[in-house]
Amino acid sequence: MEDVSPVMTCVSGPDTGRQFAIKGGATTLGTGAGCHVESADPVLTGMQVTFTLADGRVTFEATDADVVEVDGVAQTIGAVRPGQQVRIGTSIWQLADEDAARQFAGFLGRVGGHIGAAAGLGRVEGFSVREMFSEVFKRHPDEEVDAYFSIGSPATTPSLADLGTAWPRPWVFARAATLSVLLYLGFSLAIGKWDNPKLVPGMMFAGTFAIPCSVLLFFFEVNVPRNISLYQVIKMMLLGAILSLCLAMVGFGLTRPAGHWLGEMIAGPVEETAKFLPLLLVINKLKYRWTLNGLLMGATVGCGFAAFESAGYAFYYGILVERSIEAMRDNIEMRGALTLCGGHIAWTALVGAAIWKVRGQGRFRWSMVLDPRFLRIFAISVAMHMIWNSRIPSDYYLKYLVLGFIAWTLVIAFIHDGLKQVRTAQAALEAEGEGEGTTDPPQADG
Repeated sequence: MEDVSPVMTCVSGPDTGRQFAIKGGATTLGTGAGCHVESADPVLTGMQVTFTLADGRVTFEATDADVVEVDGVAQTIGAVRPGQQVRIGTSIWQLADEDAARQFAGFLGRVGGHIGAAAGLGRVEGFSVREMFSEVFKRHPDEEVDAYFSIGSPATTPSLADLGTAWPRPWVFARAATLSVLLYLGFSLAIGKWDNPKLVPGMMFAGTFAIPCSVLLFFFEVNVPRNISLYQVIKMMLLGAILSLCLAMVGFGLTRPAGHWLGEMIAGPVEETAKFLPLLLVINKLKYRWTLNGLLMGATVGCGFAAFESAGYAFYYGILVERSIEAMRDNIEMRGALTLCGGHIAWTALVGAAIWKVRGQGRFRWSMVLDPRFLRIFAISVAMHMIWNSRIPSDYYLKYLVLGFIAWTLVIAFIHDGLKQVRTAQAALEAEGEGEGTTDPPQADG
């Protein structure tokens, strides 16, 4: 069993949100040289507090008097108990035992491993939620955002040798989500202020596209080969949306008898099939040969379907049924929140990654849809969709949270699988001594 690493977390003051683990040896908080953790508290300028873990007990020593208060008493040397709060400078820090969090994370990891194994995917290694989203709260200038999207052309697609294979650290999606939600709230507040019906379409489309497009940007950012431009993503989203929605209407007509006894669950096989078919438009493009490309293309079609479907529901309930702006708002916000639990975007992303993985280096053949590696993922996506639409009772949206955990666990597993594919191609390129390559995996014979 691993040793417990207590964690100090700042709960108020200038250092709010900062935390550090106290492991073997000494950990120093403060300013200046020799500090392991830099403090933003101006009171600590030139001062330091050193924490030490020995025999499971955390002790501290401050360089100056009155810097640390424990239970309202200033101390230069002392000890901190788990759960106890101390004042350091003008910030309040709390010592928490990491053991419970580690056990819970380990439990989720084991469950995720079983989910990945059931889907035929390998064990995920090196993944950390904290590390993956570590760039979200950092400052990024607009020039960096501009450069971030300048990819996918022959001149801006990196060579195979130059591709990074570490876990991606997406952040633009969070900025896009913030801006789009603010846009939606702006329209919503304007309608409440001036009661102008001409503002309703703006609120409806801003709200229904906000979260789906932000989630799509996440998949755009984790496409490590960086060989698909934003223009191609937008084009595929719009084209995929109209094709998949029309195919779904045809599918519902053909499956009407089954729909009588399956009810809303019939949407599972019908809509997942309808969203899969538009992917065949790009699956044989030689440039898009990576599993991560399939993940992105699937998410793109799913995003278009989800956004326009949500717009339809907002119009239906807000204008035709309830004739209420409040009903429209409730529908938009509920569907936006549930999109974070996976939904159409994650389900179709999984299907896209699966068919790209099966296709490998060759061209698509219809026999590939019978490959167990694809059928397993497709069946899981259909099953999740059917359970999502089922009338299974669920308190506190537990059903959607569980389905979301499963969907995102599989997405992470496919990202890991895609990174392994890139590493394998790079190793093969290096072994062959071919020098610079492209972002296409090595072609299979024949």
